[in-house]
Amino acid sequence: MKRYSSYFLTFGLLVCLLGCQRDDICPTSTNVTPLLIIRFYDNESPADPVPPQNLSIRELTEENDSLRWVSYVDNNGNKDSIFRKAVDSISIPLRTDSNLTRFEFVLNTVIDSEGNISENSNRDTITFSYDRQLEYLNRACAYRTRFVNLKVNQNREIPDSLNWVKNIQVEENIVEDENQAHVSIFL
Repeated sequence: MKRYSSYFLTFGLLVCLLGCQRDDICPTSTNVTPLLIIRFYDNESPADPVPPQNLSIRELTEENDSLRWVSYVDNNGNKDSIFRKAVDSISIPLRTDSNLTRFEFVLNTVIDSEGNISENSNRDTITFSYDRQLEYLNRACAYRTRFVNLKVNQNREIPDSLNWVKNIQVEENIVEDENQAHVSIFL
């Protein structure tokens, strides 16, 4: 009986090993759906990158304007949550199931006693609209989304003097890679 169980074990391992094909695993070198790269600049000196202090970014979703923290990739390729960060460029995801993504950018984030962002924090809402193009990569990686016709709209319901984002410029209206900044935000 022991002999049969070792045969079944060996047979099971062979099936598992030979059942995987090379195209079952998506290589890390594959260019998948890119993140939106945003660079921050000083409005007075547009050539100087500036890290906004204590920056938090939350996505405003369609369902009751609920908030969801966003993850980002810093300049060194490290993933982290955007919460009270000071970096001059960020990479954030756009929605692949919708033609727009709204974010609340909060400068000088203040946390109240309950752990929520205080109403005294300086907030700007920015909407990114785009068209989506799906591209089939292969069986392992499935589809990749390219974002074309990127447009940016800043919510100007509050007086301009209270907006910390002074200007927004689309540098590249097609988001298909992560090699350069797609949007510049001037503080």
